[in-house]
Amino acid sequence: MPPTTPPIRGRLTPLVASALLVCVVVHALRWWFVCDDAYISFRYAQHLASGAGLVFNLGESPPVEGYTNLLWTVWSALGLVLGFSPVWLAPLTSLACAVLLTLGSARLAARLGQLTQLQVFAAGACVAALPTLGVWSSGGLETMACATAVFFVAERLLCDAGRPRVVAACVCAALACGLRADGAVFVGMALCATLLLRPSLRSAVVRTGVATLLAVGVWMGVRFLVHEHWLPLTAQAKTGWAAWRWERGAYYAGSMLLAMPALVVVVLAPLIVQREQRRLASVGALAVVAMLGWSVLVGGDFMAFGRFLAPALGFVTLTAAALATRQVWLPLGLCGLSLLPALGVELAPQAWRQALHFRWNDPVAKSESAMWLGMKTRANEWLALGRAMAARTEPGQSIVLGGIGAIGYATDLTIFDQYGLVSPSVVRAGLPPQPASPGHDRRVDAEFFFPERPTYLGAWFARPQETLNERLPQEWLQLLAHGEARIDRHSLREEEAPFEGAELRMLRLLR
Repeated sequence: MPPTTPPIRGRLTPLVASALLVCVVVHALRWWFVCDDAYISFRYAQHLASGAGLVFNLGESPPVEGYTNLLWTVWSALGLVLGFSPVWLAPLTSLACAVLLTLGSARLAARLGQLTQLQVFAAGACVAALPTLGVWSSGGLETMACATAVFFVAERLLCDAGRPRVVAACVCAALACGLRADGAVFVGMALCATLLLRPSLRSAVVRTGVATLLAVGVWMGVRFLVHEHWLPLTAQAKTGWAAWRWERGAYYAGSMLLAMPALVVVVLAPLIVQREQRRLASVGALAVVAMLGWSVLVGGDFMAFGRFLAPALGFVTLTAAALATRQVWLPLGLCGLSLLPALGVELAPQAWRQALHFRWNDPVAKSESAMWLGMKTRANEWLALGRAMAARTEPGQSIVLGGIGAIGYATDLTIFDQYGLVSPSVVRAGLPPQPASPGHDRRVDAEFFFPERPTYLGAWFARPQETLNERLPQEWLQLLAHGEARIDRHSLREEEAPFEGAELRMLRLLR
């Protein structure tokens, strides 16, 4: 009989790397979008690139930090200086980071688990198929860039047992802290994962941890110098200690496991694999549990498909590798299970989703796919609305808004934010937060800003045949009835109209 060629083990071949790249790109294109919150950073980037500084509203002093992703905002500003729109640069950067994360984690898994090429593909595909990776491979936020930096903190220490790359790990940790205000928490998780896999790296982990704390100090110093505050305004507006926040966070954690049941298997994987693979399997399980725990602590996140779980993704590949050494069909089966939402299939019954409902501003629980579609649709509509407003408003005018991102990016209006993310007066008022969708607990009515004499209280597209008061909130109708506001109507060019015959209407305050 002719001799058989032994399977290639312990490395990532170009063929498997190419296959995983295709998987990531195809999945990302299925969920491609830019969310409204990303446009907040883009507006800061616009002003920074134009020389106005890191401000949301021109002329504000001191500048308000309404973002939590300094390096991402600076990266977007650099793109603008070089002629690249952040609307494309940001999601393309996220996609590149998702590819790097998937391939880097697959390579490390192959090395640590001594996997065959089929096993390497199965482990990488298991993570590439998760909706968290697919959705946040675009989105416009720093999510995937931070997750990649966090994973490579561990990867640089683990890639060579005899010579950990401490300097590179420290650089990755500093990047993670600059990309997210809470990046140090995720780096801490990565360092714990490193110790779990190789306790002998204790000295390297300690040195990286010290460097991380120094990076946190540097970024906080930059924050204080620029914004005269130690914490981002977004953190002050969104966070707080309350039992109902933790309850909502627990519902969030349960909802994410319900929407992505493959993660349940990842958490239970140490009980499934063989003893010699148990340590490898535990890494991803503990990373998922850690990120779920962090989500509970901060009260959850309103965005679709577990944005807060992204820092665990690279470590999930290691767990999938441990599963592949037992039976290669296990991670491949999880891959198929995770792809169901991309195919329009929702496994979780509505009654289960409702039992774990955490977006309390809406009485009915939506599927994560429906939430993603709503985020995409609203951002596109608000961007079109902002562009139409920009051509019909004047410098110095202002508006009260809830969704401040896309409209803010498209206009030069001064914006008063009802959720307090860029309006410090909302936090300073000391009003007790009210349970709502995560991150939206401090909402104030438009009347709160009346002393600032805003020009407009809202804007929307309408059909000319609609009555002027159709579908308006009750408080707006009362202002109209008392002559304290009026509706300005503007015709639109064909390329501006989101539907045939649309016109722009803006509610102008007359006080």
